[in-house]
Amino acid sequence: MAEASQSDYVMVAAIDIGSYSSGYAFSTNYDPLKIYINPTWYALWLETHKTPTCVLLNPSGQFDSFGYEAEDTFADLVEDQEHTGWMFFQNFPLTLHNNKVHIIVVF
Repeated sequence: MAEASQSDYVMVAAIDIGSYSSGYAFSTNYDPLKIYINPTWYALWLETHKTPTCVLLNPSGQFDSFGYEAEDTFADLVEDQEHTGWMFFQNFPLTLHNNKVHIIVVF
């Protein structure tokens, strides 16, 4: 099998899943000097390029939302007492710390 060259890749992406906040960035071989970062997230008065590392799953266990959206949705569900069965996770990268996980996605 031949080694892949730089021209074989369309995109390079980096995902930062931190204990408190997460973000991402990517670049394409169409314009390799331009780096795109995730959009600015807004929370109350805060403007940030990272979002809290939390995820919300619906009662069926399917993904609902991530970050600020997950926090807001879950808070609304709790306030309306409709959160039974929903699963809200935060600070989960700490649990993964001692596990070696390597993910490579090629499109």
